[in-house]
Order: sequence, then structure tokens, then C-alpha cells
Amino acid sequence: MLQHESKRVGLAVDAPYGASQTVIKPLAHLFKDVPGVSGSTTLDTGRVALILDPAALLQEVCKKTAQVV
Repeated sequence: MLQHESKRVGLAVDAPYGASQTVIKPLAHLFKDVPGVSGSTTLDTGRVALILDPAALLQEVCKKTAQVV
């Protein structure tokens, strides 16, 4: 569940990854304007993972639903 101000939404995931300490890296130019993505990190496996910004995701959803109504 995500909550921002007075709004709440559920976020579906395939499986929880778990907790770990990580170094957050800035986004490449390709991803810098993608709403809801705030950074990236390299996982233990060497794969790159994007870090989500829950508040920005919720704001985007609210904008889209306001346009539909």
C-alpha cells in the first residue's frame, strides 16, 4: 500500500525482493524524464534495477484518473 497526502493505492508486485543496502545511482538521460522513477542500482546479480518514487507514481495516477473522469 502506498499513501501520499490523503490518497492511498495498492501496488502489485510479482514477488518481494527483500531488504538490502544499496548505492543509488542517478538516472541516465534516457530515463530522467520518466515519472515515478527516481534512480537506479546494481543488484548482487549484476542486473540493473530501477528505483521507484511512490509519491510521484501516485501523483501520476491521480492526474490520469482526473483526466478520465
